[in-house]
Amino acid sequence: MQYAMTRYADSVRTVIENPFVGAAGQWHSAAARVLRQARGRTARERSRTAEARARTLDATVASALARAMLRTEPVRAALCEQHVADRELHAYGVRREQLVSLVGAATRCQRALEMLAGDSTLLRAVKAAAWAASFGSSLPAMLRLERVVRDHDVLVSGETGSGKDAVAHAIALGTLSADERPAPFAALNIAAIPETLIESELFGHVRGAFTGAGKDRVGHVRSVACGCLFLDEVGDLPLTAQSKLLRVMETDRVTPLGSDTSYDADVRYVAATHKDLRDMVRSGTFRADLYERLAGNVIRLPSLRERPEDILPIGERFAARYLAADAPEWRRVRAFLTSQEARTHRWPGNVRELQNCLRNVLLGIAPGLLASAEPAEAAPAEGALPEAVRARSAPLAAVETWYVAQVVARCGGNHAFAARVLGVDRATVRRKLRA
Repeated sequence: MQYAMTRYADSVRTVIENPFVGAAGQWHSAAARVLRQARGRTARERSRTAEARARTLDATVASALARAMLRTEPVRAALCEQHVADRELHAYGVRREQLVSLVGAATRCQRALEMLAGDSTLLRAVKAAAWAASFGSSLPAMLRLERVVRDHDVLVSGETGSGKDAVAHAIALGTLSADERPAPFAALNIAAIPETLIESELFGHVRGAFTGAGKDRVGHVRSVACGCLFLDEVGDLPLTAQSKLLRVMETDRVTPLGSDTSYDADVRYVAATHKDLRDMVRSGTFRADLYERLAGNVIRLPSLRERPEDILPIGERFAARYLAADAPEWRRVRAFLTSQEARTHRWPGNVRELQNCLRNVLLGIAPGLLASAEPAEAAPAEGALPEAVRARSAPLAAVETWYVAQVVARCGGNHAFAARVLGVDRATVRRKLRA
């Protein structure tokens, strides 16, 4: 009996802590054990132990979360099964609505993170970091630290096409709301907005603030009050907008363009970029103080070439959108996903490139893999240098011609890619090769 209760206590602790820490499947096993413990009691035993269970907030949260996740029950109904009276919750300084909001947010966030196909060590670390960014070390502790989490902004970095928006959206779903519904959420792709309109999109404007402003606009910041704003490609934000955004983040107040009135802007910011913001800070194209604010919690999403073991599950998850379980096309899909070509490809376009290749495979077209942005390293060979170069007696023009030819050869004859490596245009590359 003591052993069973110890296992139950360990399972409760596992359920309320980070579900992506530890072995894959461990959380679901622990959640099932929590449910079995509750179902194994008679109605009389359940009512007799309800008061004892209610003394432990951890067990209440764990059981409700397990019911909501494994039995897909509404959060409020799952909490009602705990037979926890409001006066018992009051002893912990907790309102029932807080529990409903907490368990609902945790359920949404966990499901969204589990939708990220793949179970590599690197991807599980990303999922664990995203969960921790939303709920800290444990769910009951989140009830005390809600304000800290809301003020702790997140920066998701990674290459284009690696899935940054999916991670950011999962964090947004983990934002606590007033009920079981998700908190307000908006996404803004900075790179897709003209520089002259970016401040209006973010902060709003009043009628007549500038030419073409025919009516008031709330702006994304005010539209997600008490929610989450996702700023995609934040590295493209103009310097003037950066300073205004920092002011809004620091004061939780926003003033629309052309207005003298400020409004509450209690918003959590999740930003994403494929650029190195630290290099941009050093070059003066990104404000250091805004970077420090956004980089309070940095989650780096690894590229697909860093986690090749995720290629098969990602591909199968994507193909399942189009194929029935017994479709004959599955043989072609799996043959590509497990091929040497797929395993050794550098995947410069990451998950997005993999999806495009799979669409081609499904249609019976060649996969069309992109040229790698990182060509395989060639072994350095001193003997390959021309004699005059090794003797330091060759003219500069000859050295340039030889070097350009080496870069073009290393890039597989691709003049456009070689020009990017050399920092010149394609015409210069062709001219040097003709010299």
